[in-house]
Amino acid sequence: MWRDGDPLPKTLDNSETERRYKLEQQQRVLEREIRKAKRKVEGFTDPENVAMAKAQLKDKQKQLREFIEQTNAEEGTEVLRRDSGREKVYSDTVGEKGISGKHTNTTSENTVDLDYINSEDYKSKFKTITDNKKVNEALYKQAKAALTHRNGTDKEDMWLINSKTGRIEGKQTNSKSDYGVEYNNSMKNAIKRNGPDSLISLHNHSTNNPPTGSDLYSNAKKKYALGVVVTHNGRVYSYKAGEKPFFASSFDKRVDKYRGIEYNMSEEDAITQSLKDFAKEYGIEWREH
Repeated sequence: MWRDGDPLPKTLDNSETERRYKLEQQQRVLEREIRKAKRKVEGFTDPENVAMAKAQLKDKQKQLREFIEQTNAEEGTEVLRRDSGREKVYSDTVGEKGISGKHTNTTSENTVDLDYINSEDYKSKFKTITDNKKVNEALYKQAKAALTHRNGTDKEDMWLINSKTGRIEGKQTNSKSDYGVEYNNSMKNAIKRNGPDSLISLHNHSTNNPPTGSDLYSNAKKKYALGVVVTHNGRVYSYKAGEKPFFASSFDKRVDKYRGIEYNMSEEDAITQSLKDFAKEYGIEWREH
């Protein structure tokens, strides 16, 4: 955690470091404003001022959530942890997402061809994901489970698989959000138990999109050995973040650029082109199997 007055970390290039530093300072300002608004709520006794203070607090909390969503920042404090006794959503609750940029793929076909995903042709796509046959078989098994379970929906399931044994370390099959995976205790505990590069994440994309910026950011943040995306139309992708960090919002902006008037690409093509760009610029690895 950087603080005012601390020297800038030297592990990143200067431009990226300074940008991240400024974003963190902006976040700290919002957090301080929320704490100040909470004190106002607690200090008032008359209903009118209490209602006004609560409205201001709600507005500040909304600003912070929007900031976190736009920048993929982490909450360094528990400022949003509780509100009137209810648990709040953490910044990293939703990690991997099947959408990227401002425009979402609302016309995607989310129906799964169950005969195809049970075929030898589909199974063969998993033979080259890793060099470990047992792990590849585990990935294929959980891919079928996710696609069968989420057939015809826009929900996503996720599995964390041991990169050496193929054992299931954690899973989320009850996400409530469309186009994203909500990290539950099973997932969080699996990450705590296992060290860097010991887990492979696998999740489905009902949008049929390739890996997104959120997928890559989460891969780097959670230090997964590899990420795998299986789409509802039968495609299989693997991906790995590079050494040079970036925010998911940077990837989203690139996608928006390619979907804009100048390029007018489809969402899938814009994400694919962005992946190609980021492979050169940030050293990410990705491929379709």
